[in-house]
Amino acid sequence: MISTYSNSDDDADGDIVLIIFERTYGDRALDLLAIGPVWMVASDVNEAAALKASSDGASVSMITLFDFPSTHGIGARVSSLLPAITKHHPECAVALSAMLVSPQVRRRLERAGYSQFTVRDFGGEPMIVAARRPEAG
Repeated sequence: MISTYSNSDDDADGDIVLIIFERTYGDRALDLLAIGPVWMVASDVNEAAALKASSDGASVSMITLFDFPSTHGIGARVSSLLPAITKHHPECAVALSAMLVSPQVRRRLERAGYSQFTVRDFGGEPMIVAARRPEAG
């Protein structure tokens, strides 16, 4: 299940889609909206933050909630999410908590076409940003 909360009819795109797997991330996601769209795992706490963001006129981006059984590992979750993220945000890089990017997750990102990896700090949280290599043209 994927639910999107937005205060805009536009597909608000930043340069980076931030992917959050923490069920208690909540209002911390509101600060990330200045960077780009936020996709985070569904929970009561995260849904409350998404509803707050959608009613906040200052927010210029959106939050998308997704759900997975807790039995799925991070690698499987990332692989399952990437097609939907790419469909809605085709030009964006993706960012995940640096603690979650194992060699397996990195290989899954590479198979999905993400080949440039950097570490960035977003509000005191180190995240791995994975970008697609620009196509030669």
